[in-house]
Amino acid sequence: MADLSFGNLDFDVEQLSQISGGDTAFEQELLQLYVDDTAEHLTKIEAAIAPLDITEIEELAHHVKGSSLNIGLIEMARCAENLEKSAHQEQSAVFHSLSSQMGGIFNQFRSYLQAESH
Repeated sequence: MADLSFGNLDFDVEQLSQISGGDTAFEQELLQLYVDDTAEHLTKIEAAIAPLDITEIEELAHHVKGSSLNIGLIEMARCAENLEKSAHQEQSAVFHSLSSQMGGIFNQFRSYLQAESH
């Protein structure tokens, strides 16, 4: 896993290795769980933006931030933190932009994982 190239994504491979104890099979399992969970949370964030469900956006962004930090996907954690703070401050003008950035990071990360698995 340490030699995996993530292009321009800010990804801390050492963080993933640390939480997995160096077990690459467990790393793969963690990454798959992250992908499944984050895909669901990003969909829910998008759904919460239109009705301006501030509390839901803040909670979902907080969850994505934490899970991203756990696996070492620093760039996603930063975006999620920005969305969480924006929701807390009710700055709805940036919700779509931040959600879109998170989706882009997620899609890029997922693409790298899929390429690595083939």
